[in-house]
Amino acid sequence: MGKYEGITKARQVLELHEFATLKKIKNQYRELLKEWHPDLCKENEDIRKEKTIEIINAYRTIMNYCEHYRFSFSREEIEKYISTLRR
Repeated sequence: MGKYEGITKARQVLELHEFATLKKIKNQYRELLKEWHPDLCKENEDIRKEKTIEIINAYRTIMNYCEHYRFSFSREEIEKYISTLRR
C-alpha cells in the first residue's frame, strides 16, 4: 500500500473528511476511543481490542503525516486561508 492509500485508510478509520483541522483530528480520535472503550462498548472483547488498535494506528499515521507536512506561510496562502474563514 502506498503512502496516499495508507493515509486515506487512516482518515477513513477516523471518519474524517478530506479536510480536517488538528483539533478535529484529535477530537475524533478521542470520541472513537471512548465509543470503543470496554466500559461503554458491548461488543466482543476481541472486536473491541482490534478496533481500538486500528484507531490508535490510524491516529499515529495521520499525526505522523501532519508532523512532517510543510505549511506555507506565504502571503498568498495566508490571505487565501484567512479570507475563507471570514465568509
